[in-house]
Amino acid sequence: MDKQTMRRTVRFKDREIECFKSDFYYQNSNDINKSKKEKITPFEVDRNTILKGLKLIEYRKTGAKFFLLHYWFKGKSKTLRIGKFIPKVFGTKQVEEKLFKIVKSHQDDKGYWIRDPFLTDKEKQRVVSKEQHMESKKKTINEMIEEFSKAGFPRAKQDGNLVSSSLREKAKYLFGYNHRFKHFKCFDKDGKSFVVFVPNHKKRTKKPKDWGDLFKKFPPGKGVIPGKRITHSLYDSILGKTIIDDLTSGDIARYISGLKYGSKKGIIESISLIWHFAKDNGFLGDSPGSNPRKMITLKKPKVSENKFSIYNKRIFNKDAQRLIYRACDKIRFDFPFQTECIMFMQITSARRTEALKIQKKYIKWDEGIIELPGSITKSGKDRFIAITSKLKVVLDKIMEIKKRPGYEWVNFVPWLFPTPRFRTKDFYDNRLRQEYIQSDLTRLKNIRCAWIKIMKVTGIKIGAPKMLRKAYSTTAKDILGATGPATQLTGHEEDSTLDRFYYGADKQTVKNNAEKVAEYFNFIEETN
Repeated sequence: MDKQTMRRTVRFKDREIECFKSDFYYQNSNDINKSKKEKITPFEVDRNTILKGLKLIEYRKTGAKFFLLHYWFKGKSKTLRIGKFIPKVFGTKQVEEKLFKIVKSHQDDKGYWIRDPFLTDKEKQRVVSKEQHMESKKKTINEMIEEFSKAGFPRAKQDGNLVSSSLREKAKYLFGYNHRFKHFKCFDKDGKSFVVFVPNHKKRTKKPKDWGDLFKKFPPGKGVIPGKRITHSLYDSILGKTIIDDLTSGDIARYISGLKYGSKKGIIESISLIWHFAKDNGFLGDSPGSNPRKMITLKKPKVSENKFSIYNKRIFNKDAQRLIYRACDKIRFDFPFQTECIMFMQITSARRTEALKIQKKYIKWDEGIIELPGSITKSGKDRFIAITSKLKVVLDKIMEIKKRPGYEWVNFVPWLFPTPRFRTKDFYDNRLRQEYIQSDLTRLKNIRCAWIKIMKVTGIKIGAPKMLRKAYSTTAKDILGATGPATQLTGHEEDSTLDRFYYGADKQTVKNNAEKVAEYFNFIEETN
């Protein structure tokens, strides 16, 4: 045993510390040899210096040595670990520097501890641990796309998920332009969107089990479809590898550079959805900052790049409206429900997507209204359509269809506008019957075929179904003399929206106003 060990102290010198060996063995009261796991040995230091209370702890199994500071705070004995002794890396010099900082910030000028360095060190560790935790939660944009998909495509600023049409539109920019896009179909049921995974028979790829399996089958870069307006989706791009917490407006601007206005808008909206999802689920920390899209300004081109933009500033006059209604009545046996839907849109200003999702149970004959729940409206808010005398004529035409031979099934489906492509095989299958007739599969999806025929019959060269809503909006404002009452009929969220794009209460008031506007469509009685 050396002299230092016998004195039970160690000199405060690197060489001495390196050579020092603790005595871990001792005899108990029964003279039985025992050993300790660690041994604490004080340093030989001046009590009037910052080194007062400094000790060395050594562990028997590893031989590791650590500097300890022993001190008193508020009458209690405390111990603070200063650091591990590593020759030529962390030794006496580094200990003195660290102790100087600790003493300076925790002792008063008389040498009394006014702050507990142990608590300060613990708080630092907590902050570091929190930062490490947040770092571990950080995900790339691609990972957030996967999480967003698994969550069912939630809306950004209100409860619920995106409707099927919006879901497909956003999915196109997020991970579309890829064969993975061919592996799912989406539909709406009871105001909620659902996704069904399907095989791709053309590519001979099996049906994915779920979203996780889909992204596993098609990792970033695999299955990209060439020749598209956008050659790759966000998931297949370099930007997808970016940590979403680090995403900047500059990153987005560079990504959309060179694309057309419509594509730019779709991409920005899709990225914004992902960012809000990350924020709401704690992937951006306690202070997520502002959405990077806010710093991006999109300028519309003077001449629209969209071929359908020609319909934005056009409306049908009354003569054209009369021709359209008469054409619908003329061909309605060839295009059941499609023509009636066009009539419905014409005299109610209902959006096509809203009209096609109306269920028969929404019709309240006793109140004289058709309720539109927020789950099917563009705004996400409940509203209603007044059943005017003119609308009743159209509703009667719809109800008459079920009396036609072969249309008995109409009585069983929930939709006001069901699809004529009714699968009688599934209807008469007891296992599938209820699920099938209540599903989105029995709902009419579009009115395109009927509209093309109407344009031929009428001879109208330029026309689109959305112009019916614009025409109604303009007429309503003219007849009622103000934008406010008109918006109650059209379902616009803001008066300015109607003024900018189309002019281009209580239930009874709305119903009365609707009846006033309905008189404009006096050609309905002329046709019947």
